[in-house]
Amino acid sequence: WQKLNGLLYDWEKQYEVERLEEGLDLGDRFIRILKAAHEKTGRRAVVLVDEYDKPVLDVLDVNKDLEEEHRNILKGF
Repeated sequence: WQKLNGLLYDWEKQYEVERLEEGLDLGDRFIRILKAAHEKTGRRAVVLVDEYDKPVLDVLDVNKDLEEEHRNILKGF
């Protein structure tokens, strides 16, 4: 979560996205960043997701609570 949050924060600064609501989840913030990047550059984005399931697989059968937390973060993103 912290790594994704840090990346989103950097992109929000880069594309001048106002953080209007603290309650936005990671996915909503990412959508706002993509829209702002498009508006600023005029270019469209392609998002490639590789190894999205790695955080879940890393804790599979080791920590069910952490597995569920990772799954929910990734679903929202």
